[in-house]
Amino acid sequence: SSVSALEGNKWSVRGFKNGEILVDKVEMHQAVSIEDCLDSKIQIKSNKIKHLLIDRCNNSTIEFNSVISTVEIVNCDKLTLF
Repeated sequence: SSVSALEGNKWSVRGFKNGEILVDKVEMHQAVSIEDCLDSKIQIKSNKIKHLLIDRCNNSTIEFNSVISTVEIVNCDKLTLF
């Protein structure tokens, strides 16, 4: 099942297929983890986030403003980041 929720200091977005997901209210000290998304558009509405992890996502678009630490992309194919 698909999830978009705050878990501790990390926003988890996972399991979306053909979806448009808006993650807003992300604060500067929080991380975002995007996993197992297919053919989806994910928009992170925040000036800055701490860390971004993208894992097992294919043919998706991820939009974000700024990351303080790192952006990790693992096991992904055909991603557009901007």
